[in-house]
Amino acid sequence: PPTVSLKSRAAVARAHNRTAPDFVMLSFFDGLGTAFMVCDNYCKAHNLKWSGASWEIDKDLESLGAEHFPQVTLRGDFEQEDAATLQKLVEELDPSGRAHIVIAGGPPCHDFSRIRQDAPGHAGHEGSKFTRFAQLIQSVEKSWGRSRAILLVENVIPQNRADMRKVERMLDAPAVVHDASDFGTISRPRVWWCRVPWQEIAHRKDCPFNLRWTTMQGIPRVHFDVDKDKLDSFDTEGLTLPRCLTDEAKPVPCLTTPSDDPQGRPAPRSSKGKISSEATQRWLADKRRYAPWHYESGVMMMDRDQRLVIPPANIKEQWHHLPKGDYDEFDLSHLEDPDEHWRQSRVMPHPEAKDASIEPGLRQWLQVWSELRDAVAQQIEDLVDDLQEDTEAWYANLAPHFLQKNELYVKDKLRRCRVDPCWEAMAQEIASDVTKRRMEGPFSSPASRAEDWRRSFANATVGAKDSPTYHDISAYVQLAVAIKQKHPQAQLLIWGLDHEAAYRQLAAEDPDHTWVIQGVEISVHDSFVKVSGTAARRQRLDEDLVSILTSNRLPPNEASSLAGRL
Repeated sequence: PPTVSLKSRAAVARAHNRTAPDFVMLSFFDGLGTAFMVCDNYCKAHNLKWSGASWEIDKDLESLGAEHFPQVTLRGDFEQEDAATLQKLVEELDPSGRAHIVIAGGPPCHDFSRIRQDAPGHAGHEGSKFTRFAQLIQSVEKSWGRSRAILLVENVIPQNRADMRKVERMLDAPAVVHDASDFGTISRPRVWWCRVPWQEIAHRKDCPFNLRWTTMQGIPRVHFDVDKDKLDSFDTEGLTLPRCLTDEAKPVPCLTTPSDDPQGRPAPRSSKGKISSEATQRWLADKRRYAPWHYESGVMMMDRDQRLVIPPANIKEQWHHLPKGDYDEFDLSHLEDPDEHWRQSRVMPHPEAKDASIEPGLRQWLQVWSELRDAVAQQIEDLVDDLQEDTEAWYANLAPHFLQKNELYVKDKLRRCRVDPCWEAMAQEIASDVTKRRMEGPFSSPASRAEDWRRSFANATVGAKDSPTYHDISAYVQLAVAIKQKHPQAQLLIWGLDHEAAYRQLAAEDPDHTWVIQGVEISVHDSFVKVSGTAARRQRLDEDLVSILTSNRLPPNEASSLAGRL
């Protein structure tokens, strides 16, 4: 008989430890995934391993993190967690129980920001998330049977210092201020709650930097003795650096996010009397997108035509020591000068030169489709053939459930329906379009829109535990680009449901590939698409409008019908 050799427990443990992580990074309010970038860089430099999980509800940011760190577990909304689920997650990420747990977080700052005239702090809708996050960390650290986590939580310097003290007590972590201006390029003062034994490490020989302490708004501020950024290391893409950096050796002021409000954001009370009239004019001309101090000439960049511009995103990233984005900053929607719009558009990369931007699920499907599509399709066809008799027998024995309901529904609709006065003209149009092969039908079975499955009661024959993702037209475009990049010779025929814009009209290269909309003529030209009503449709609308004006009467139901036709 064959022999069986068993490994000792020590051997199994050694094998397991070779793959066990040294760090587990738990990143809450993950944003751009900076915590994972720092952890990954550190572990690579020291030949260490790490695993992680992120909590982020913004789908674009979640996709960005998944693209750069596919090994990270995506958890979505942190408010769906409790101590038990977090403990289970940590055990899954670190079965050996030996990894250092790092908790990083940047809760929303809107309700604490000093830019707001009356910041509500923890009492605000967003600010209250900070409290619940701290309570979650409290509860999990009490229950998981491990050492306390390495903690790195940051936020803006709050209006009310009591908000900061509350977090100190809940996380048992003293607050200190650190400002990125130590590197000389940009100011970004932030409060950090961490459990660093500052007094101890300041006197240790292995401390990587000399520390110096001051205060900022009454809060202890730590300075790191680091090398200043070299201005020639930034790729400015032809723009001139701000005068505050080149001539005055002062950092650029702290950046603010663009306003979500089309009307812009009001100026903070703290800026009253401090903004020059020229900067105020530029701020108003830019529809108050950013805080007004960003429009001072000394902190703006200058293009080749000696015009002042707000620093683009890829330069802001470099100032914050983030890797320069692999995208091109070409959002031209804010440009009102047609000459500037034309100059910028001339250097835009062609869309075909960029990699397709598709979500992780579609990217995973594309890989499977590329390698297995032919084999899987053949197996499905064989399975359908093998089960054809069983399927027919099953269908023949079905109780006449949804067919009866559908018949009753159709009869009820026919009893209550009102014959449209334009039925004859519409019928003639449809018959004409069918003759010209611009419309197909009639069919032996109804061919209708997706929601008519509900009316036919066909949904009653199946059960589903989830709902498929509805992709808009951009997802299909990106999917087509991805397929062509992977298989340039592929002949594409993509069908999809444009759920968000179901009635949007798209130009077709060949009009013979399209179906005609009833009563509408579509003509495709080299540089434009013309959509207009047919002569018969225009005549009917004219007659209806004359009748309404003559009788001075328009019931609500007729008004609704007319609105849909205009």
